[in-house]
Amino acid sequence: MFLLIEEQGARMEKGFIVGAYQRQSLGFRWVVAFSLLSTAGGILLVIANIERSSANIRASKRGAFSGPVGTKRNLKKEDYLRQALRLKARVRMAYGDYAKAQPLAEQALASARTTNACESELSSCLLDLAWLYRHQGKLAKAKKMCKLGLRLQEKLYSKNHPYVAYALRILGSIYQAQGKYRDAWRVLNRALAIMQNNYMNDDPIIGPFQVDIGRLLAARGDLAEAEGYYLAALGLINKSHGPEDVYTAGVIGSIARLYTLQGRYVEAQPLIKRTLAIQERVYGPDHHLLAGTWLTMAKICQAKRDDAQAERLINKARDAAEKTGNPLCIAELDEQAAMIYSYR
Repeated sequence: MFLLIEEQGARMEKGFIVGAYQRQSLGFRWVVAFSLLSTAGGILLVIANIERSSANIRASKRGAFSGPVGTKRNLKKEDYLRQALRLKARVRMAYGDYAKAQPLAEQALASARTTNACESELSSCLLDLAWLYRHQGKLAKAKKMCKLGLRLQEKLYSKNHPYVAYALRILGSIYQAQGKYRDAWRVLNRALAIMQNNYMNDDPIIGPFQVDIGRLLAARGDLAEAEGYYLAALGLINKSHGPEDVYTAGVIGSIARLYTLQGRYVEAQPLIKRTLAIQERVYGPDHHLLAGTWLTMAKICQAKRDDAQAERLINKARDAAEKTGNPLCIAELDEQAAMIYSYR
């Protein structure tokens, strides 16, 4: 499973990915893939790991390979192929390329269903698709997949297991996209409570759960309360991801956006510049995942009476969103713009 990939920019969060693949004893591959996605050479090394999976498949045909170190059961050819599909799909999603990720994730789920994959693998495939569909605006399908995956997680582990909390994060994101803020609040707080019952409150793994609640509060207009969640989360995420990580940058960008909503432009400007620098290094200067950052910068320019630059940034954000061909991406950008520019 993974999350993540944010509203803000597709990316994967460490705890989710590592947790899912540790159950298959393949954590080493996803830890590598995840940690390198935020570097310029990351994709090459991710692909190298996919090729490594293919090599393992070929070796297994000769009887020379029975699985990665620590695997408790021999993995079959279809297991490696399915995991390679999921890996490729997640890399695509991490860069916001949902159209190319969709057939890969759907093939992985079909494989899990037809080859009698273990239930933990099936639940991960379902939750991958739930997150993908959520970002494509297919919210009814996303909700269905998420609830199926969630039920499997609760059956396999317990209703208070951290894996369940991560599935609830996906469900909360879907509810928020549907405008069902009360339902989103309920499941996100349940997720946070599960993590707090399993970890210390200052454990960095708690941070992303606080970010989710902060975003929901900001969407509801509870700006002061949202700031408290964001700042608490940022302190933890700096420890786990580091100050130059793209996920950290996304959180900083959310704080900057919040400050613009409050008219705190002087505080927002250095934060959003820092966010942009990190995102450009990871995604490139014209990627649609930077659109929200450009909108925040446009609002600051508008406050400084630099209307020409503000208009340029708004148009750049809009053009990038339209190039994706994803109606939800465009709608969410419009919604963000409306929220930013409704505050004076």
